[in-house]
Amino acid sequence: MLPLFFLGSQGLGNVPVVGAVAQYLPDQAGAVILHMAGPPEDMRFGRDFGPWAGVGILGLWAAVALAAGYLVLGRRDA
Repeated sequence: MLPLFFLGSQGLGNVPVVGAVAQYLPDQAGAVILHMAGPPEDMRFGRDFGPWAGVGILGLWAAVALAAGYLVLGRRDA
């Protein structure tokens, strides 16, 4: 299990069951934003979403992280 932790979403993308969900992780969405064009059969470019949807996914991850931080800070702060 420890090697999967260090491989991150690149390693988890090779597991068939997890691969469909791993493409929506923040690093993968950011990679789609940064790559302009490429062959569709290449895994870096063959996603279910384009660059603008990748921006939305990355923004959604940021909003979830901010909301979680707000809730934790509200619960733990005196």
